[in-house]
Amino acid sequence: MAEERETDSVMRRREVLKSRISRNACFFDLKALLDLFSHLGIDPENVLFSGYMGTESQPSLVKSVRFHPASEGGDVTVTLYFGLAGAATPLPSYFFQMAQTGMIDEEHFAQLLQFLDQVLIKSWIMALYPECFRTRLGQSDSRPQWLRKVHRLGSLASVHWLFQIMVPELQLRSERGEIVEKNVVSHAQLGKSALGFQMILGHFFSAMAYVHKFTYIADEEFYRYQMPWHQVIQERLHASVFPLLAPLNMNIEVWLVIREARNWLKLESSAYLGYERMRGEENRFKSILIYSGMPQDTGATAI
Repeated sequence: MAEERETDSVMRRREVLKSRISRNACFFDLKALLDLFSHLGIDPENVLFSGYMGTESQPSLVKSVRFHPASEGGDVTVTLYFGLAGAATPLPSYFFQMAQTGMIDEEHFAQLLQFLDQVLIKSWIMALYPECFRTRLGQSDSRPQWLRKVHRLGSLASVHWLFQIMVPELQLRSERGEIVEKNVVSHAQLGKSALGFQMILGHFFSAMAYVHKFTYIADEEFYRYQMPWHQVIQERLHASVFPLLAPLNMNIEVWLVIREARNWLKLESSAYLGYERMRGEENRFKSILIYSGMPQDTGATAI
């Protein structure tokens, strides 16, 4: 009986706390609200986020917090003064004019924006506070699957971390730049094809794209047992890194810079054609392009 009374008391305190949170939702910082949900035993993964549809001024970020009864499923819905239908929407105004004038169904348009808001706002919050969304490691998960879960490779910083742990012996520099890609397409034929993305005048078109550039810096040319550094880096990248980056469709360049390059190009079977320098070059630093392109899945990782 004492245990039942204690349990009832705890449940009443939880309900009182939930009621106070709902009444004072607009005063909460978003991070503090997520921490409070964890204190109540609510997994942040089960929190639904929705945007507010309105054009009035926004006194705070959090508009309301609504806790769901167990019969409705889910735990809690947090509505923010934020989203595609709010006052600061990035959508052009003619979308809303089309809904107001009846060119598109206003109710379906609102449902679409609410659906997109749930996905986009949740992704935005997870990017702001990744520590609040700790992914659990299952018993059947392998080490590569665990790495994919705990360290999402969507940013330059996270990919830098991955490249660093693969070759910890060398210094690493990373940066993001732009490249011009040439895309081969079918050329237009008068009377047989319509001008468009796949049909242009000519055989290819150029487009700007982003590239993640990583540069390893070595003091000498060789690793252990006289194995050149460029060969070591190639083997590790293809075995451990490229399978993890393949789903991201990310353009990358990997360079190796050797500070003290003592070997010159020689006509012998042990020479590495394309990696050795001609004697007489003034620059001591030797730069070698290890990889350029979009990584493809090479099989199981060797992490």
